This record gives sequence, C-alpha cells and structure tokens, in this order.
Amino acid sequence: MSLIISDLHGNYGKCEAFIEYKPEEEHIILGDFMDSFSASDAAIIATFKLAVDNGAVLLCGNHELAYLNNAHRYFRCSGNRYSPELFHVVNLYKELLHGSLLRDNYLLTHGGLSQKHGKPFKAIEEASEWINAELAWYLAQPVPPESLSSIFDIGSVRGGKQDASGIFWCSIGYEKMDSRFNQIVGHTCRPEPLVLFEGKGKNKKKHVSVDTPKYICYNTATHELEDFMLEKYRHNEQMRRIIERQY
Repeated sequence: MSLIISDLHGNYGKCEAFIEYKPEEEHIILGDFMDSFSASDAAIIATFKLAVDNGAVLLCGNHELAYLNNAHRYFRCSGNRYSPELFHVVNLYKELLHGSLLRDNYLLTHGGLSQKHGKPFKAIEEASEWINAELAWYLAQPVPPESLSSIFDIGSVRGGKQDASGIFWCSIGYEKMDSRFNQIVGHTCRPEPLVLFEGKGKNKKKHVSVDTPKYICYNTATHELEDFMLEKYRHNEQMRRIIERQY
C-alpha cells in the first residue's frame, strides 16, 4: 500500500500533513519540489528535507532537472531561480530521485508515459526499468543535448519541439498516454485530482493525476483518493482560502 501526492513546490504545510497521515504506510511524492512563485528558497529546501528525513520515496520532476549537475538551459521551468542553495540540495540527494516506480500494478512517473514512448515495451516492468536506467545514465555523466534520452522530450503541448512529451513533461488530459498500463502522475495542476479510464471491460486502465492544491492523496491499495488535511485545519476558513489561492 502506498499513499501518493505530487508537486509540493515549497508547500511545507502540505508536506507535513501528508507525512503525518497514516505514518505506518509508504509515502511517495512524484517530484517537483523545486521552484515556486511564492515560497522562499528556505521553504523549498525545508519541504524537500522534511520528505527526505521522514523516509518518503521521491521521484524526479521536471523542476528538479534544471538543478542537476548536467542541466541543460531548456530544462528551466516557470518559477525557476538560479539558486546555489537549491542546486546544492538537489545534487546532495539526487541518488534518492527515481524516474519511475511500480506499486500495486500502477506505473508512477512525474508526468506520465505517453503512447509514443511506451510503444516499444510489452510489459509495465520493462517500461519502468528503461525509465530508471535512462535517468541514472543522465545523472552519472555529462550528456550533450543531441544525445538525451527520449524520456526528456518536451512535446508541443509544453512548448517543445517533439510531438509527444517524455515522462517529465507529459500532460495528462492533453497528451495521449499509454492506455495499456495503469498510471499515477502529477505535473499538470488542476483544482481537483483527475481520474481517467482508458479501454473497456477487463482491459480498462486507470490514469490518476494527484497534482492539485488540495490535501488529497491516492491510495494504491484501495484505489481511492483520500483527504489528508490535518484535523486542526479542516474547519479553518483562512487555511481553506490559502489552499484555494495556491491553484
């Protein structure tokens, strides 16, 4: 059983509430700790370290890519800042960042595996192994832009030159995701979590996006969304307005 959220971007309170919710279970965060239009560098670092220190399992998001040692300029995203402190913390813990995970027959990535990028693989395990191997190769050595793996593709939906995005920029609801696999993703923020079904009958697959300002996570064992708002904030009108403004 795993509980999953994404895209914290320096939201320490949300990270704290998530870590405190069902502490006996595995907590997974699908990347995008870095960058914000409102949170300070200190808040971003504190949020990231809170997740690390409490044993959360971390994926790499597109907002982490800009701070890694081999970063290419076109990886810079909205809210990016040239901060030595953020560079330091991302590289200090970069070996903890997964490209992909498998949990309860779900493929977990930051943005999603597109139909185009998943096509070579017959099994979900093959796709996950490929993603992690490509990210590890990138982290281990300088990689010229022309040699980058397709997992880093930026599709036209996100302003790039490729016709489909790799797992860091794929946008659920806007790009065609691989419908052979159940997937859980972040990256594309909405006021509410998004749940899509692909196919029919026994072949029907579930795609879930947990990138939302609300305090909602996905439980891979129950296959349900769960509210993890701390009780002390649940009826707090000021907190509710803060959460709504974050979208």
